[in-house]
Order: sequence, then C-alpha cells, then structure tokens
Amino acid sequence: MGVFGGILLFISFVAFIVFLFLMVKSIFKRDGMFKLNLKIVGVSFVLMFVSLMILGANSPDTDKASTTVKKESAAPKKEKVKLTPEQIAKQKADAEAKAKADAAKKKAEEVERAKNIAKVKAEREAKAKADVIKKKEAADKKAHKEYQDWIESHFSLWDGSVPQVNKMIKQSLNDPDSFKHDETTYEDLGFQKGFKFLVNFRAKNGFGGVMRYQYTGKIDYKTKMITGHFVQ
Repeated sequence: MGVFGGILLFISFVAFIVFLFLMVKSIFKRDGMFKLNLKIVGVSFVLMFVSLMILGANSPDTDKASTTVKKESAAPKKEKVKLTPEQIAKQKADAEAKAKADAAKKKAEEVERAKNIAKVKAEREAKAKADVIKKKEAADKKAHKEYQDWIESHFSLWDGSVPQVNKMIKQSLNDPDSFKHDETTYEDLGFQKGFKFLVNFRAKNGFGGVMRYQYTGKIDYKTKMITGHFVQ
C-alpha cells in the first residue's frame, strides 16, 4: 500500500502541475478549455490528498505508534521473586512432608491390599475346608446308614430273630424240629465292628423234655463271620 500511494501521489502531482499550467494558459488565450482544466486540477488535488492519507496510514511512525500501544496494552511480565532462606526451608520441609505422606499412603494401600488378599485366601481355604467337612459328614452319614441297614438286614421281620443264628442253633440240638424261638436281643459293638446277640428259645433235651435255653455270639462286620455258644 505504501508503494501504491507513492505512485498515485506522483501521478496526481504531475497532473495537477500540468493541468494547472493549462488552466492558466486557457485564461490568457480564452480558448474555452478553462472549465475542463479546472475540473481536472480539482480531481488531481483530491487524488493528491488521498495519496497523502494512504502514505500517512502506512508510515513507520504510525506502525511504531501502533506497536507501542500493543506493547503498552500487553500485560507486564511478572518479576521473579527471590525467596528468603526461611521460605526455601519451608518449601523443602513441605516437599519432604508431602513425600512422607505419599509414602505412608502407598504403604497403607499395600497393607490394605495384602489384608484383602489374605482375607480372600482365608475365605477360600475356609470354604474348601467346609466342603471337605461337608463331604466327610455326608460320607460318614452314608456309611452309618449302610452299617445300620446291614445290622437290620440280619433280623427277620416276622419274629425278630436272626435266621442264620437259628440255623446254627438247630444244628447243635438233639431235636432240631423242637426249636421254638422266644426272643432275640442284640448289642451294637460300635461303628463297623458288628453286633453281639442273645437268643432265648425252647427245645427238647436228650430226654424229650422241653427246656429253655440261651445262645449268645457275635457277627463281625468286616469278616461277616458268625460265632456263638450256649449260655451255661
């Protein structure tokens, strides 16, 4: 814009001088070109004025003034404050305290994490132990039921006697057909050990008289063997 304004100023100045000269000449010659030359001189004067305005707007002084205003309007830079030894010591102490607090917080978090891990582990172990106990209890219950069913399976639902023991007794009698069962009682010797029995019955002796007898013995759970003898 500065170069354009200079060229425009130069052209308008030359035109102003030339047509001003022609206008003066027309006054003396009276050739009728006075009005035209006057208009051209006026236009040249206006162009000169516009050129001066353009040059003024782009002059270094104007740019300098604008830059000065910008600098003045900009916020001033803060000057670095020099700290006192006490302030430096306080900052150092604050930093150390913060570092200690962060370390303590981190340690507390690690302790809490370790507690949670230990808690989860203990809960899992307790659950596993409870499952083992539960399975063992179920197995024991099943075994006890099987043992009780085994004992009860030896007794007749008709008269409560033990048919296998009755057979053994009859084999020892003089007259097996005279055997009459009265009562059979038993005593459990303990889990999976077997049971002891006592049979009360009547039978004929060698003289043909009917006598009361007792026969006792044991049935072993593991060997399934039956042993017994007459009670004297």
